[in-house]
Amino acid sequence: MIFVTVGSMFPFDRLVRAMDAWAAAHPEEEVLAQIGDGGFEPSHMRWQSLLDRGTFDDTVRRARLVVAHAGVGSVVTARTLGRPVVVLPRRRQLGEHTSDHQVETVGWLRGRPGIHVADGEGDLAARIAEAAGDEAAGTLRQTADPCLLRDLRGFVLRRRLLAVASGGGHWMQLRRIVPAFEGFETVYASVDQDPPAALAGQRYYRVRDASRRRPLAFAPLVPQLARILLKERPEVVVTTGAAPGLVALALARRLVGSRTVWIDSIANVERLSTSGEQARRVADVWLTQWEHLARPEGPHFWGAVL
Repeated sequence: MIFVTVGSMFPFDRLVRAMDAWAAAHPEEEVLAQIGDGGFEPSHMRWQSLLDRGTFDDTVRRARLVVAHAGVGSVVTARTLGRPVVVLPRRRQLGEHTSDHQVETVGWLRGRPGIHVADGEGDLAARIAEAAGDEAAGTLRQTADPCLLRDLRGFVLRRRLLAVASGGGHWMQLRRIVPAFEGFETVYASVDQDPPAALAGQRYYRVRDASRRRPLAFAPLVPQLARILLKERPEVVVTTGAAPGLVALALARRLVGSRTVWIDSIANVERLSTSGEQARRVADVWLTQWEHLARPEGPHFWGAVL
């Protein structure tokens, strides 16, 4: 089975249309697509709008390969579970994302084991054929760079901790630094309905997702985070972004005097994200995951999640 995913944040009809055409030309192949809230409904492959996290992971395990947008969450999940992945980047000029960071992302993904980059729809068939024969894909390391984990752990120093992230790749990156918090009193907050099985038994809060495309969601998000902070009173707040994490850092400093850590997404290869630039004002530790973006005055580089 081939599993197609557009992630959980934005539609990506260009990928869905192209894979529906591919499925029509390969009726012998079972194809399942997670298509988000796009306007195109496939005719030649099974599809669902969204999958919960557990079902998503199980589907990746059952697939022989994954075809996805160039989102960090989708790529990391596929490679961590040992599946080759074909990626097609979203493009800002086509209205598929708010920036071209996925085009930048495929620049550093290209050539990595088990990752096959399609620069356009016309490349998908060839990349799928390559991935189908990729017997040396292997698996991705389960956690972040040991140097990043060590330095984060040294900063936290047995304090009460709140770890916050929005969905998709931001939450995936947060999950990869969880080993830095082992033995600490840690509470998690994200936009998913339920926490992943790996966090079973940990306190978890669901918050609203907000962004430039969902500005009205900031109205409920701010009081949600304020209530969590006043109840838990964390001494340290850590986030891998995006907007919910930025709001959490700003509120934490003001309401409970927390020390704060911002880790900009690894997807931001050539420049910091918009939220990452704003985080300099509210982060005691302000980090990029790319050494060439580090500056003496910040952001600093402690390592990466991959």
